[in-house]
Amino acid sequence: MGTQEESKPEQAILLHLEQIAVEGHEVIFGALSDVLKSKGIKLTRLMFCAHCVSTPIARGLAAILKEAGRERLSEEKLQAEVAQTVKDAFLKKKLTPSNDVTKSLHKQAGNGTVIGAVSMFDVETAQAVAERVGLADILEKIEACGPNGHGRPTTDTWLRLAKGVGVIPPRCISIASSGDACRSALFAGTRCIAYASASTAHQDFGGADTIVSELSEIPKAVTSILDRIT
Repeated sequence: MGTQEESKPEQAILLHLEQIAVEGHEVIFGALSDVLKSKGIKLTRLMFCAHCVSTPIARGLAAILKEAGRERLSEEKLQAEVAQTVKDAFLKKKLTPSNDVTKSLHKQAGNGTVIGAVSMFDVETAQAVAERVGLADILEKIEACGPNGHGRPTTDTWLRLAKGVGVIPPRCISIASSGDACRSALFAGTRCIAYASASTAHQDFGGADTIVSELSEIPKAVTSILDRIT
């Protein structure tokens, strides 16, 4: 039996679960579009990027209703409906996980790198999502950002996750998909791979170790950073 120090992981990969294992912004955009369409509101990509990517959905809905001239709609009821629809989109509808990301994370876990995730959902829901995308068996720790899909990772979120997986921040690689999530990971002291998706490509990812425009590019970026810190 090895000592506790020998068995302690030396590096970690920390990912934003719903945004990196799948094209999460597309899932949310579709769910939100369906709800708003039923209220007579057409959600454009521009509206979504402006109000719902970096901003909590609850706050973003208020801005969308104002922009659409539908401020008389019950915001509280709409928030609840959107939260449930987004949750159902991740738990009940067909998801298309990134096989490149999933295979890479399993390979790195097999090599001794510990894997953790931050989630926009509560831990129970996040665990169910992890099952659906094929990562549940390798996730050492999930750190919830907030209930009902309204959470966003903060510096404290990344720090708690790093502590939870037992790896100091400088030896952690965070994988984030928005400018705010990238900055909070960098402020936490981790390395950071930024995924500039169709919904976030316009954002500022300054300071990131690497910026990728496709999920399929993440494995190579992870390997490159791991080679520098191991």
